[in-house]
Amino acid sequence: MAAKDGHVGVARLLLAAGASPDVKDTFGQTPLVKAAQAGWKEVVQLLLATDGVDRNSQDAEGRTPLSWAAENGFVDVVKVLLAADGDPTLPDNDGKTPLSWAEDFGNEILADLLRGREK
Repeated sequence: MAAKDGHVGVARLLLAAGASPDVKDTFGQTPLVKAAQAGWKEVVQLLLATDGVDRNSQDAEGRTPLSWAAENGFVDVVKVLLAADGDPTLPDNDGKTPLSWAEDFGNEILADLLRGREK
């Protein structure tokens, strides 16, 4: 919930107390997915700096943090995830990649950014 609501200080305290950055909720979403989905850049950066965090964690729909950030138009979050080796080619359960999500929502800035980073 701290990640979903952008509470970076609370997230930092929880991580320092040993909370797992990769715990999944009933939808298979990790704190990183929740933070990326909501556009909380500082929380995303904090979670990515945590040892062993899964940058490409897929939820029950196969969606990654990068996929959610691309769909929701969060350019700064997409840049942070790409810099941390987020995979722009990883498809979800319907075969859609972060690039397809950006294109579907007409976000050409993100689409160009993701096209330039495809592996």
